[in-house]
Amino acid sequence: MYLYRAIVGLRQMPEREIVEHIAIKTKDIVILGVTILADNVFLGIWFVIIYGLEEFVAPRFHVASRIEITVFVVIRIIFSISMLCPCVFWTYRDIRIFWMRSNEAIANTESEMQKKNSAASSAPEA
Repeated sequence: MYLYRAIVGLRQMPEREIVEHIAIKTKDIVILGVTILADNVFLGIWFVIIYGLEEFVAPRFHVASRIEITVFVVIRIIFSISMLCPCVFWTYRDIRIFWMRSNEAIANTESEMQKKNSAASSAPEA
């Protein structure tokens, strides 16, 4: 607890509030980690499907003409984009949400510090 107080600078906070602070931060990090893991699972599924198509399905088609090769490549590109777009959107959304929460926390901390500084400067000296 003392190390955490020294690192974060929470010397005046009671121990109960420090534990709550650590729990909130841990919850945020776990949610972010699980979300990133879920996004990467979809990327893994995409990779397995692409690998399966390349190794097992594609050799069964006897592609001989230039038009068949072009159609096959276009289908692969469309499939790849349609699988990757949702993953990219979800990852962007998760990063954006995390960024907005961080900015909100910084703004709240700044306003609390300004209130403390104004209260300390307006207090009469003894």
